[in-house]
Amino acid sequence: MPYGMDAPRRFSLTARRMKGEVAVPVYAVSYQHPDEEGWARHVMPHVQWLRERLGDGSLLASGPLAHLDVRAALLIMTAPDRESLERLIATDPFALEGLIEDMVINEWDPLFGAFNASSSIPARTQG
Repeated sequence: MPYGMDAPRRFSLTARRMKGEVAVPVYAVSYQHPDEEGWARHVMPHVQWLRERLGDGSLLASGPLAHLDVRAALLIMTAPDRESLERLIATDPFALEGLIEDMVINEWDPLFGAFNASSSIPARTQG
């Protein structure tokens, strides 16, 4: 079985964060937009939604995934839990218009780099 795919999970990032290490989990969200016409019609409301998420702190970064056969995106987001994140994503104009397919949500622990402050061990893994 590939790394990280064994069940049950051996550890929970959320459980470690609940011990006070980090207040809000971070998630990597990827999805596809195969409907090019729908994407073009609703991209500006989606951009406004992204700006609002940046403003409220729930979006850390986002952008298109390059060199794929279908338009796709990656979003780095924060939310108290997965259910809250799913409810938030459901308010995206792309989601409201049924333009999101093959969405994958993974809790992510950014140990190294720009988002380390949101990790389970902030500052302890920085060089």
